[in-house]
Amino acid sequence: GLIHWFLVRYSIKSQKNFPWSSKYLTFIFYATFGAVVSSSVEVGGVLLVFAILIVPSLCATLVKESFKDRLVFGWIFSVIVCSIGILCSYQQDLPTGATIVLAFGVSLVGVHAIRKFIFWQQD
Repeated sequence: GLIHWFLVRYSIKSQKNFPWSSKYLTFIFYATFGAVVSSSVEVGGVLLVFAILIVPSLCATLVKESFKDRLVFGWIFSVIVCSIGILCSYQQDLPTGATIVLAFGVSLVGVHAIRKFIFWQQD
């Protein structure tokens, strides 16, 4: 994350000198993203990695409008759901990865149901 932050910051400052920088930044992003996802899948499993990648952003998109609000909501949502999954896994002596994936699935259904209920009440 820090590498991308510094590269984007440098690119913004020197945009006039390097108009091609967005191509390279995009390449560096996808190369590092692929490396991180590949190594994470080895450790946690494909379902856990993609649940952590997709569900928080989907839930944030359902309930928030601005990018900043979605980012903050997604981070907080991820921490809470992962913590709940780990706690349930510990208390029930279940596999941690599968329990976290289940927690993300249940939370996604819950956020969607709450959103539908709130919009249904407004009509």
